[in-house]
Amino acid sequence: MIITEGLVSKTMKVLETLLDNEVSLPLRALATRCGLPKSSLHRILVSLQKEGWVFQDPESREYRLGMRFLIFAGNWRIQQELVVIASPHMEELSEITGETVVLGVCENREVRVLHVVETPNPIKYHFRIGGLLPLTAGAMGKIIMAYSGVEMREKILSRPLRGFTDKTIIDRQTFTSELKKVKEKGFSISLEEVDIGGAAIGAPVLDENGRLIAGIILDGLAPRIEGRLDELIPSVLKTADAISAELIPFETR
Repeated sequence: MIITEGLVSKTMKVLETLLDNEVSLPLRALATRCGLPKSSLHRILVSLQKEGWVFQDPESREYRLGMRFLIFAGNWRIQQELVVIASPHMEELSEITGETVVLGVCENREVRVLHVVETPNPIKYHFRIGGLLPLTAGAMGKIIMAYSGVEMREKILSRPLRGFTDKTIIDRQTFTSELKKVKEKGFSISLEEVDIGGAAIGAPVLDENGRLIAGIILDGLAPRIEGRLDELIPSVLKTADAISAELIPFETR
């Protein structure tokens, strides 16, 4: 696409319109609010979506700001509120368990890290805010995939699954069965699926209709996690539920 002054102006108009709206917008409504022909708008949206600035819901086909925009615009309402609300609950979970807690959201075919509360333990795995985690392996990926729509799961699973360790599930049917179990139980467990010697427990952050907003994981060394699952799983679920409950009044404002 050739970049012109007029195109830049139109692109900014699209982003400003999405920023001003708290809900996702279908193409027709977005075209009306931007004052652009649908054909021109669609070309702009395709380019923005490709680069992660705009996200199109695979089920509703509606558009909203993408996570790349949210990372750069750190004061944007949803990201700011999600991190502000989740942070004290994550800190409490980390303090109680002595392990690292990570908050992440789905972005295309990966998970974007929004917030991290690190354990003071010197032996740990490090996570970078803004960094990426796999969507088809590990506790975070499995919890995000399990609570995502069928169309999205099928799209992600249409490609071969990448192996990170010899314990990563790379068979599509086995992985699909694992996601079903995760959804039924309400939590995910990863034992050395992404990093040798690492383990994690994941839980979903949901809106009032049970739709996925984000995922949280408690992460640590496998020997520290595996022997305490009965203790740690309820704590992770309680934290995710607390964040979800606090987000609901915010979402309805």
